[in-house]
Amino acid sequence: MKTLERIDITETSTKNKEPFIQDIVRYRFACEYLSGGNTLDIACGTGYGTRMLSDLGGKVIGVDISEEAVGLANSYYSRESLFFTVGSATKLPLGNNTQDVIISFETIEHLPEPAIFLNELIRVIRPRGTVIISTPLNESISRFRPVNPFHLREYSSIEFKTMISNTFGDKFTLYSQITISTSDPFVDNVERYHAGRILRRVLRWLIPTALRRSIRNKLRLEGLSPKHSEIVEGSYENAHVQIVVIHM
Repeated sequence: MKTLERIDITETSTKNKEPFIQDIVRYRFACEYLSGGNTLDIACGTGYGTRMLSDLGGKVIGVDISEEAVGLANSYYSRESLFFTVGSATKLPLGNNTQDVIISFETIEHLPEPAIFLNELIRVIRPRGTVIISTPLNESISRFRPVNPFHLREYSSIEFKTMISNTFGDKFTLYSQITISTSDPFVDNVERYHAGRILRRVLRWLIPTALRRSIRNKLRLEGLSPKHSEIVEGSYENAHVQIVVIHM
C-alpha cells in the first residue's frame, strides 16, 4: 500500500516486523471479548486480523476505506461468516444497534474529526456491547505534528482518556501495549550505562519512536526486532500503544 498506512500481507520480505507483531497481539486481546455475535472491524486493512476474529464464530464484517485493501482481504479471507466492504470510519455502512463488538485499531489518529467517528460507534453498537479502540501513545510535543505522515494527530494518555470519557462517560478500562525490541541504537543500547533509565526517558521524549524508525530507515539500519509484546491494564509511560475497552 503506497497511499495509506497499513501492513500489506503480500509484502513478506519486510524487515521491520514490529507493527505486524503488535497488530497480532492486539487482535488476540480483542478475541477475548467475542462471544459469537456480530463483530465489526473498522479500518481492517488487508484483513488478517479480521480473520482471527472470525475464527471464534459469529458474523464478522471488516470495513476499510481502501478499495485495494478490501479487494485483497476478500480474495484471501472471505467466507460465509466473514465479509469485507469499503466504507468510511465516520460514515459506517451499517444500521443502528447492529453490532455486539466493535474493534478499531490505529484509526483515530488518521481522522480530522474524531468526535464524528466516536459518535458513529455509539450509533452502531448494541446496548451492552463492547467497543475496543487503540491509538499510539505520544507524550511529546510531536503529537500535534506527528512524524508519521499518515497521522493527523496523536494523543497523550490524558488526551485520549478525556476524548473517550467525553463520549462514553466512565464506562471504559484503559490498557497499555508494551513492546520490548532489539536493534534500537537510539534508546536500547543506553541500558548499559548507569544512568540508562533516566536517559532513556529523555531520549524517548526527544526522539519519538516514529522518528527513530525514520532515521533508521534513512541510514539503512535494520528495523526493530520485537522480543516481546504484551497488553497490560493501566497507563504506562513506556507503552507504544494505548487501548480502551468500552462497556456499553
